[in-house]
Amino acid sequence: MLFHEIDHGEWLPVFGIKLMVMRWILGNPLMAITMMRHDLTAGLFVPVELLLVENESGEGSTLTYDLPSSLMATEHHLALREAGHALDRKLQQLLSRVTGVELDRTPEQRDQQN
Repeated sequence: MLFHEIDHGEWLPVFGIKLMVMRWILGNPLMAITMMRHDLTAGLFVPVELLLVENESGEGSTLTYDLPSSLMATEHHLALREAGHALDRKLQQLLSRVTGVELDRTPEQRDQQN
């Protein structure tokens, strides 16, 4: 569900930046509740936000996002951590399908590196 769309490209040319920059806030309330039922402060991190920036070369673009679980204090909240990782996986699967780019690591692999 798209909650909000912000077209930064509309106002950036005023400051000499002539690139497409779109921010989307999207999510699924059914996924959000899996985290918020454990900790309402998880509402700071759902719905998720994406930023699509046109590359300066004009060829292609870069998609930037944070994995929701990476923003939450979940070390003492196993159920919240599991719900956050489930959302991470769903978000990464969606973005992989949309962009055609395979994931380079799972949320669990990311946690092992930290």
